[in-house]
Amino acid sequence: MAETIVQNMPEELRDFLDHACSLSLSSFELLPPEEMPQPQRELLTHSVDMTSTLADFHESALQVDLLQKKALKDVYIREVYLRTIYSEEIVEYGVIAIVLGSFEPEQRKVIEEAKEPLGGLLHQFKIEFKSAPICFFSLAEGAVTQNPVAGFGNEKYYGRFNRLSKPNDQTLAWIMEILPGNYSDT
Repeated sequence: MAETIVQNMPEELRDFLDHACSLSLSSFELLPPEEMPQPQRELLTHSVDMTSTLADFHESALQVDLLQKKALKDVYIREVYLRTIYSEEIVEYGVIAIVLGSFEPEQRKVIEEAKEPLGGLLHQFKIEFKSAPICFFSLAEGAVTQNPVAGFGNEKYYGRFNRLSKPNDQTLAWIMEILPGNYSDT
């Protein structure tokens, strides 16, 4: 798993995951999409942004709970929970590396405020984009105990590593998206 992710992940994101988030890539296990349970499979195995997918599934707009951020030369990295507006339920844990040079200055300012999920902002900014999941994974019970994912409970987690880009293939962001282990159909 680590090799698949590392080949496609910017070094800044890999370092942030490893050092700032205490998420060891060696605890991730590659998982064919068809082996995921529902509703995780439906929520992860598509080429749409997760913001729209989760908002539709939960029938609620989403908000960002910023856990930490790091601004580098051209990459803005943040660790977040996505939460429903209405029930404030955590519906995703994510770490995203946003390529700031792919956005206009006023867009960058809104992105760096970290109040709204990037997927929602892309729609708001009317930026055409494509979502291209690179791989899907699971994290075994007890594999993560020193980071916010552990707050989901002691279950198996499912997620994906994704790349958002403009139609001309200019990268907008790389995202590691993990759903809570106790995710259930609502």
